Amino acid sequence: MRKNKYMRHIAGIRKCLAIGLTAAMCMAMLAGCSTSQSTSSTSDTEVTSDVSTETDADKESPNGSADAENTSVKTEMTVEEMQAAIDEAMSDAAIDITDMFTKRDLAGNYDESEAVKITLSGKTAACNSSNVQIEDGVVTIKAAGVYVLSGTFTDGTIVVDAGDDDKVQLVLDGVSITAADYAAIYAKNADKVFVTLAEGAGNSLMVSGDYVQTDDNNVDAVIFAKCDLTLNGTGSLTVKDNTGHGIVSKDDLVVTGGTYTIYSQDHCLNGKDSVRIADGTFNLSCDEDGIHAGNDDQQDGYVYIEGGDINISVGDDAIHAEGLLIITGGDIDVSKSCEGVEGGKILVTGGDIDVISRDDGFNAAGGSSGSGDNHDGFGGGPGMGGVDMDADNDAYILITGGTININANGDGIDSNGYNYRRQRTCTRPFGQWQWRDGLRNLCCDNRRRDRSCGWFRYGSGIWR
Repeated sequence: MRKNKYMRHIAGIRKCLAIGLTAAMCMAMLAGCSTSQSTSSTSDTEVTSDVSTETDADKESPNGSADAENTSVKTEMTVEEMQAAIDEAMSDAAIDITDMFTKRDLAGNYDESEAVKITLSGKTAACNSSNVQIEDGVVTIKAAGVYVLSGTFTDGTIVVDAGDDDKVQLVLDGVSITAADYAAIYAKNADKVFVTLAEGAGNSLMVSGDYVQTDDNNVDAVIFAKCDLTLNGTGSLTVKDNTGHGIVSKDDLVVTGGTYTIYSQDHCLNGKDSVRIADGTFNLSCDEDGIHAGNDDQQDGYVYIEGGDINISVGDDAIHAEGLLIITGGDIDVSKSCEGVEGGKILVTGGDIDVISRDDGFNAAGGSSGSGDNHDGFGGGPGMGGVDMDADNDAYILITGGTININANGDGIDSNGYNYRRQRTCTRPFGQWQWRDGLRNLCCDNRRRDRSCGWFRYGSGIWR
């Protein structure tokens, strides 16, 4: 029953995303026909999304006034331009929003009668299957199947080294693994690995020291997968790492259930091709990004979030995608970040999002961000003065739904679209807005730092 209800919920979200994007196109066309009207006028049709932002500009200018110096003016994106941008972004990232999660991703269950049991005990383990090899503190799984792990490993590693077409499910049923210098779970080879948290089970994984490499894969996470990785189930998992990442997949990282508490030095959740979240509870804390998709040297890798309770406190970006970042739902609370939500292109159609950031709350731009305050590609960090950052003609932020509250030391919402460029331009820069048709300037350069700014349009919620 719960699964059927959840599937209907997912179908509704995906339908709303498609409708929302279509509605945004229509709203953009209507707004484009009425830009000559006063920006203080309102429409009879109310849009349910709200945006509240607070920046240093509000604190320094109580009356809301600011110098206005227009250096260039660009009208809003046309319907055709926005539709083409969305289509191109989806196509480039090979994104199909109707096929984000498989049935097995969402199920989070297993047939215990057919499962292989592995019992961990100190520095060794016990198992009666010929598909499991145990030697020198390393448990190696060699074939497809379901493997239920329980017990305590004081200095060991679980390695999946199966066939290219094999799907392997690891069920953590009260597991505690401490690895001294290597991943606690290493998916070296398989088609896909599922890590399922058994109902009612608490699990913990930790790497206590610096990583020592044994092959060419640069293993640097508590859970490290060279293949697709899915995390599901209803149990809980605590991950700790003082020198590397929390959980990494070099393909797609999918999460559909479970409770996760992750402390790491580098990214908490990191997927090279994508990070996709359907549901779950997350408490993420690290020095780098909470959720990260893509490689820093290339503009791809996307993040898709349609549900979950996500709490993030990090030293760099809370959520970062080198390519497209899509949020259709979920409760996201960012209590600490350099930049809150950052991507090459950002689409938001739903969800409750609260962001506190030292720099920008939302930022869309090309390139790669640096660590902490040293953002070299995705806009400047605090105190950058008059540096003119490179603009990206393909960057945009599109918001059609949800509730967003931003408390930013830098720009509340910043889109570095090259052809949509303003300098030091403000009306009442930030505040509580109720979205309605019409066009109003949004000050994205209240600190005169990042010179790539744009428009805020009520109704469609487009920043360009």
